Amino acid sequence: MNFKPTQRSAFGRHNTLTLAMTACFSLAIILAVGTASHTQAAKFHPLGISLGAQTVRNRVKVSEDGSVVVGSSNEARLIRWTEGTGPLLLGPAVGPFDAQMTSMSGDGSTVVATVRSSLGHLEAIMITFADDGSPRIKRLPVDNGIVSSEVRLISQDGSTLYGIVRTDNNEERRIRWTVAGVDEIHFDEIHFDEIHFDVNAATSKDGDVLVGWDGLVVGTAARWTKKGDTESIESLPFLPTMPFIQARGVSSNGRWTVGHATDGSEAKNQRLAVRWDNLLAPEPLPPTDPSWGTVAYDVSADGSRIGGRIFTTSDGGIMAGLWTEESGKMESLQLLLTRDYGLSDALDGWQLTGVHDITDDGRYLVGAAIHTDTGRHDAFLVDMGPLSDLTKNGFVDFEDLTILLANWNKDVTAADGNLVEPLTTVVNFEDLTVLLADWTGPGAAGSPEGALGADAVPEPSTLLLSLVAALVGLPAVRRRRRVLD
Repeated sequence: MNFKPTQRSAFGRHNTLTLAMTACFSLAIILAVGTASHTQAAKFHPLGISLGAQTVRNRVKVSEDGSVVVGSSNEARLIRWTEGTGPLLLGPAVGPFDAQMTSMSGDGSTVVATVRSSLGHLEAIMITFADDGSPRIKRLPVDNGIVSSEVRLISQDGSTLYGIVRTDNNEERRIRWTVAGVDEIHFDEIHFDEIHFDVNAATSKDGDVLVGWDGLVVGTAARWTKKGDTESIESLPFLPTMPFIQARGVSSNGRWTVGHATDGSEAKNQRLAVRWDNLLAPEPLPPTDPSWGTVAYDVSADGSRIGGRIFTTSDGGIMAGLWTEESGKMESLQLLLTRDYGLSDALDGWQLTGVHDITDDGRYLVGAAIHTDTGRHDAFLVDMGPLSDLTKNGFVDFEDLTILLANWNKDVTAADGNLVEPLTTVVNFEDLTVLLADWTGPGAAGSPEGALGADAVPEPSTLLLSLVAALVGLPAVRRRRRVLD
């Protein structure tokens, strides 16, 4: 049950005439610029990061623009991938000891990891990268008497790190590092035990929301928040029929938490992915096949795309899963990419087994896959293309603009033009702005639209008049006080 607020921004107060004038002005800009290049259609990248059979959720992370991926190889060495360099081993730069990647900042410039020294001690480190990709290694500061330190999380903006330390008498403490600069890192102890800092914990963009397993009560999950000087922690609600829950991901704005629920059964295909809106009751995210189980690992900023894993059998037959608001189901990512994005050739020889991380806009996904010929477990990156390419043909053009305008002021999904916060708003100027920013124009020769010839593209004057007529026919732009679906 979703409630739509009265308005999203001041744009909602404009009348139909203003809308027509703005759209016409936007169209004039488009026609003046002319046809741009082909936008990035959906693409599948095997990354050459060997993960090994036992992969955990956060062994692969992607930057918000999809340009950097960091993972931990099967040999427990850090690997950083960019499209320009391919996979580069960071292990020798870190030192002569094993390394386990734990998290990365949203811009890909900072990685935090826990390494094991030649003496066997665990040490928390931070790796920053210069523009040329060269790494700088820094051990995170700790108090005297600390014999080991582990860093588990970094906020998307890179300002806050979370981890644990152990004293010489084996006392465990929770630690928060605050980063003011590479050479100015402060730390303090966190005095709560309700959130277990393991691989399943997650934090928001600014580090002020933290979710994870409840460290005090088995089978429960907790959400910690910080507002100014006030800190609070609450247990996440559970489903009456599935009281055992785990929280495994949180959106960058801290609103959406994802994880899964069970009735206590050990069978993996009895798990059910869920989504929490703040502290409201969890919403089930069922699979397309009711005999399957699902878990959710990460969520886009608006909550409309959720990545995870599908279990097809009780003993763990697995495939990568993606839940979208428009489908309302967790479905096979491989099937979705083959059916809707034409990637069957690119995916030939691969079995996608999990989505580990998803960017705020839901465009880039990273996870694990098995090469069916060699059995190699590798990391992958999927670029779903811009959300504004509503027709999924690799171009953002008049066809997509027509779909958006036809749904103006309507409560629809992102697939129908509601590109900005589709769960809580209706189609308006913000969505139009996003589409125009991604504009490419009609396809080049050999493309679906270019093949139609120049006559297929309306004359500017004809298109402009048609657009004005369509807009005048729209109801006055207004926000409903509450829309209940």
